[in-house]
Amino acid sequence: MKKLLLILLCLPMVFISCSKQEGCTDPIATNYSSEAEDDDGSCIFGIVGFWNVDSISYQSATQNTTIISDIALEFISGGILREYTDDGLNINEWIIIGDSLHIGEDSEDFICDFNITRTNLTLVGNIILDEPTIMTVNATRN
Repeated sequence: MKKLLLILLCLPMVFISCSKQEGCTDPIATNYSSEAEDDDGSCIFGIVGFWNVDSISYQSATQNTTIISDIALEFISGGILREYTDDGLNINEWIIIGDSLHIGEDSEDFICDFNITRTNLTLVGNIILDEPTIMTVNATRN
């Protein structure tokens, strides 16, 4: 009887000690857990880093244009954005407020929605060219 009681008390400890810690196992994620052994799909990725702009699309009442781009964006902690273009380097400010990314002087030049995965960044926002236009920027990081 004592052996059966001992086995019943020890058995849950065996299962508990064998379970693996779940969490985000991707070191570039903002919620990376060094203790996680099994990735549970909860990784969240931030905008900070170097992004190669693949395409920029403009859609308005009179135009629908997509251009392939050689621009690169480097979002730096603290709100600095470096834009590498054929014309040189432009420095801007950026900040995330709620669900929107604000880019430009005083973060007011381009306000857009954004979607970030481990390797892809999409920015969608309104700009004024000759007419109100929706601009979409697609970028990737290594």
